[in-house]
Amino acid sequence: MKILLASSEVHPYSKTGGLADMVGALGKALARSGHEACIITPLYQGIQERFPALRRVDWQFDFPLGAQRVQRNCGRWQLKKD
Repeated sequence: MKILLASSEVHPYSKTGGLADMVGALGKALARSGHEACIITPLYQGIQERFPALRRVDWQFDFPLGAQRVQRNCGRWQLKKD
């Protein structure tokens, strides 16, 4: 199953409370269970400097919204994987 988690904070990128820990742990647990799990969070000021391996990649959204389909091109940042 493909799962997208959206959160205002996620460990280790941004953390003000327990939500960041929970979202980070949930994403890892879902991936270990065989799901394709992604987490999206705002790119707050200072994150790029603390995590220089982040790279911008193109991303196209295509999903149903009511009776219509929504298609959008946007950018996202992800950790570079070797």
